[in-house]
Amino acid sequence: MLNNSIKLVNPLVFLDLASTDIDLKKARIVRISTIKILPDNTKIFVTNIINPEEEISKEAEKIHGISQKMVEKEMPFHKYSESISKHLAGCDLVGFGIKRFSLPLLRKEFRKSKTFFSTKNRSVIDLMRIYHRVEPRDFKSAYERFAKKNLDNYYDSQKRVEGMVEIMEGQMAEFNQIPNTISEIVKWINK
Repeated sequence: MLNNSIKLVNPLVFLDLASTDIDLKKARIVRISTIKILPDNTKIFVTNIINPEEEISKEAEKIHGISQKMVEKEMPFHKYSESISKHLAGCDLVGFGIKRFSLPLLRKEFRKSKTFFSTKNRSVIDLMRIYHRVEPRDFKSAYERFAKKNLDNYYDSQKRVEGMVEIMEGQMAEFNQIPNTISEIVKWINK
């Protein structure tokens, strides 16, 4: 269990949001799910489906599976805002991509509902940042993984472009789901 590896001082809330759009500027919350872990290891799961009072984009629906019909009879965020704020009060927050998307979206919804919410005096842990820290996603790391060798001179432009060829060859060899024509690769990347 988590408490065996991390000593909790504050309750820890794992937060996941589903939204109307992948563009933060357009997005509204359609689902908020949390697991709160108390210092005594008690777990509290809460999830709410929320009427965003806006259309859910087809792209977002493909990601989370929540349709317009599923939210039409639900209450809007402002009806939940006080209870959500109380549920999160005094808790440290954890999420995957939380700093890039979930937290800014949550702040936006709290502002719209005129409900106080602050991350001051609490820790926020982004699991995506941890993942990228322990498994870097940069040129050097890609070269080491897919070319299976170290990059001798990172600043040599010829070696870098030759390295790109080796990276692509390595990716094609490792991932059989990558199509074998350029036009199909472009379509696959942009799905």
